[in-house]
Parts: sequence; structure tokens; C-alpha cells
Amino acid sequence: MVTIYAIVKRNKRESWHNGFQDEAELKKFITDAKQLYPDSKIYLVEHLHPLPIDPTKPKPQIKGTVLWCPYCGEWRRFNKDRKTSKVTQYCTICRMSTKDFGLKTSNDIWPKALNGMTEDGKKVIPKKGGKKK
Repeated sequence: MVTIYAIVKRNKRESWHNGFQDEAELKKFITDAKQLYPDSKIYLVEHLHPLPIDPTKPKPQIKGTVLWCPYCGEWRRFNKDRKTSKVTQYCTICRMSTKDFGLKTSNDIWPKALNGMTEDGKKVIPKKGGKKK
């Protein structure tokens, strides 16, 4: 079983397809979709195995937040999710959010407190001593 989703986007509509038995079936689906919908765009998304940043693909200079999407394997623009939170952003293709572990790791966007720093850039100093008796 291939763990890749094929997203077909056309005319502001999208459909997700999965459950391909092997790569040959996936390739056949892509060629059939291109013939059936020549004006559509097809994206392949791998959710189980995040991809590291590819140094051969330069980061595009476009307006907005651009992050490496480890599931699309491309630099993507991330939009704010206005329905649930104004802080959370998501990939415009696969909808993976900035709360995802793989996305945070590949883009190094962990909160500063987890990196041994406070929000204002000062080092976190651990408390000395144990429990008082």
C-alpha cells in the first residue's frame, strides 16, 4: 500500500485520493486525471514520512509566511486559519498546521522556551535544589 495522497485541484474545488496499492496504480491515476481534467493541478502529499529541507530548492520570495512543508516536499505559503485561531497557520496545499511536530522540526519554529530561552531572549536558568523538608 502506498501512503501518498493525490490532491486534484480544479476550478476552486479539490478532491483527495488515496489507497493506491502500488506506484504503478498511482502513476495510472495521475495520467488518467491529467487526461480527464487537463486544467487541473495535481499535488502528491506524503504524511507518514516527512521530508527534510531540500537545499536544491530555493526559498521563493513571495508575500506572506513561507515555510518548508515536509509533507508536500516544497516551499509553501502558509495562511492563517481564521475560523479556529489567528495564530495557527496551515499549508495551502495539504492543510498541515504549524502545530505539527514534523513541520516545527524541519523549520525550527519551536517556542524559545523549549530551546532554553525565554520569549524575550534571556537564558532559562534551572532552579537549584530539590524539595524542602
